[in-house]
Amino acid sequence: MSSYGSSPIANPVKSQDTTSTGNNQTNVLQLNANEKKGVYTWMNKEGTNPTLNFKLDVNNVVQLKNPTDSKHQLILTEGANQVATSGDILVGKSGKLVVPVVSQGETLSYVCLYHPTTMKGTVTISP
Repeated sequence: MSSYGSSPIANPVKSQDTTSTGNNQTNVLQLNANEKKGVYTWMNKEGTNPTLNFKLDVNNVVQLKNPTDSKHQLILTEGANQVATSGDILVGKSGKLVVPVVSQGETLSYVCLYHPTTMKGTVTISP
């Protein structure tokens, strides 16, 4: 495992942008895997394991970067049900989680398949 502070955080990226492509809008969020003292977490400019803000009636996409020494997989869940997955994001690679259309009132959360106790967070849904 790496020592404290030795894992770089990917270049800062705006963590949330809404872009329009024709009639379809896309809400793009950024998450980076991070490791400190052998503990893996998700990070972006809002902090560690931040709340992800999904929007109604648009395509929500979570861009993922993995500069750590372990693979990760972001899983979006509603209760015990898996809603979407990024698939494995290997060491030094990037990936994305494309989120199905979300509904008001859904209670979503996210977790890493391989590090579920330290890489997890909640999702809010807004208009």
